Amino acid sequence: MKRGVKFVGIGLAAGLLVIQFFHPEKNTGPLDPAEDLLMIASPPEHLAELIKNSCYDCHSNQTVYPWYSNISPVSWYLQKHIKEGKEDLNASEYGSMDKADKIK
Repeated sequence: MKRGVKFVGIGLAAGLLVIQFFHPEKNTGPLDPAEDLLMIASPPEHLAELIKNSCYDCHSNQTVYPWYSNISPVSWYLQKHIKEGKEDLNASEYGSMDKADKIK
């Protein structure tokens, strides 16, 4: 019994070590100020700072990643979260959205 637990533990540790070599692509796309939500909407500075700090990591092409984003499988979860956020609203491409999507 103890031998089986030991092999399972070694197998899990080896698996976690191997997956550290596989990371998703970082979300660092192009930045066009003419398309950016904050440039188009021109909110007050305190509100623009709040939006940038709270929303832009998941809803734009300029994600600032935390330190733990370099650890798999956390990096995969974050990438999925960012992808879903950009599907709802990509603030970096706000200017190219059609009017119905902007209202939504």
